Amino acid sequence: MEVLTVDKLKALLNTPDQRNYADFRDYVIMNVLIDTMARINEVLSLKISDVDLTNRTITLRPEMVKTRKGRFLNISKLTARLLRELLTEVAEFESEYIFLANYGEPLAPNHFRHRLAKYTKVAGIKKKVHPHLFRHTAATLFLENGGDIRSLQIFLDIVTCA
Repeated sequence: MEVLTVDKLKALLNTPDQRNYADFRDYVIMNVLIDTMARINEVLSLKISDVDLTNRTITLRPEMVKTRKGRFLNISKLTARLLRELLTEVAEFESEYIFLANYGEPLAPNHFRHRLAKYTKVAGIKKKVHPHLFRHTAATLFLENGGDIRSLQIFLDIVTCA
């Protein structure tokens, strides 16, 4: 399984210009992908009501999950702060979705993939970086930092919770 090294992941995260709305939004998406190990379609389908910033959790509703089984995911303090900032930015659009294109419509996965390819080039990363690579990288880092395989399977929604 191909993953990003920690150095390449850091280089990629340092590429978006966080003073620019679209780049900041993409930076937040990358952080959510890393924290939750969710799929890009799941992240881009998030609605404001799916996020609890106080408890730092994200709810993936069954209708947005590939396996059709919803789940709750924890996010870091940093990601919660970034989401709070992004929600302030997108409030003017009055959309129920979090990740919006410049004109207020929900961001399409292919649009993010295209932008990710540009960040990859700027970061000097030679391999093809795609959104699912964040899932593989986060899963590998979880195991390398002492996480157990059973918990990882549950996070990744590979097995059902008992």
